[in-house]
Amino acid sequence: MLTILVVDDEAPLRAAVREILEINGYQVVEACDGLEAFQVFVSSDIGLVITDMVMPNLDGIGFITKLRESFPFVPILTMSGGTRIASEGQLATDVYENERLAKPFTAAELLKKVAKLTSEVEL
Repeated sequence: MLTILVVDDEAPLRAAVREILEINGYQVVEACDGLEAFQVFVSSDIGLVITDMVMPNLDGIGFITKLRESFPFVPILTMSGGTRIASEGQLATDVYENERLAKPFTAAELLKKVAKLTSEVEL
């Protein structure tokens, strides 16, 4: 079973994403920021990362950059909201995200992106 790491500083959002993914057969681990996420990633068998962009301690760009240094091929889905999505999205593209979701998003939108990325992983 594929394990997905969900990273967001908003606990209710993490819980909602976790519930959607678990109902659909994925195993989920969580982290509240990029620092915790990197520690979780290196100590777990993660097949996909879903990360927020704006977080305390280590933001999405910093986390993705650090992750790509040691794990260049892990699929990454970024999520962010508000008017900053365009500039954050460009920065994420610059550090090699695979897909992007704008908040708020629907369960269907999330699952479509996850299915695309996990089918690429499982090939």
